[in-house]
Amino acid sequence: LYAQENKQEPAILIADEVFITGDRTLVAKGNVEAFQDGARLRATSIQYNQDDGSLSIEGPITLTEGDKTLIFADAAQLDADMRNGILTGARLILNQQLQIAAVQIDRVGGRYNQLSKASVTSCRVCEDGRAPLWQIRAKRVIHDKLEKQLYFDEAQFRILNVPVFYLPRL
Repeated sequence: LYAQENKQEPAILIADEVFITGDRTLVAKGNVEAFQDGARLRATSIQYNQDDGSLSIEGPITLTEGDKTLIFADAAQLDADMRNGILTGARLILNQQLQIAAVQIDRVGGRYNQLSKASVTSCRVCEDGRAPLWQIRAKRVIHDKLEKQLYFDEAQFRILNVPVFYLPRL
């Protein structure tokens, strides 16, 4: 896997099974791990289309970027350098504290993560589905990695899942 635009180092791919199909698609299945420029991707399977440089990834997916950002997702469509694309059924964890769960994450230029229908909290999220002590729900959350900022559209602050405060922009 090569990222042509930025002349990055080639990615390292490890999997139980790796093969190329008749239409020049590289397929990696079983305990798949890919490493590139400090990012580590773990998934059930990855398909790399050599013609357009796209990755189709089946989860559960774990994408680690340095020690600050961790993304979990069910599935993804990304470009070869994992800087642009879409992750579905995703959860973003920042600095091992703030959790953002979203229906979808759109990655743009390696700088922005746009999260749709998101819920943000630093509280421990219970496995049994109970609401956290506090959360901010928003139609859209933009995470700017360069500026280290979060921007909220149509934000609603909730305590024990009861709406308390609404802000169109935050």
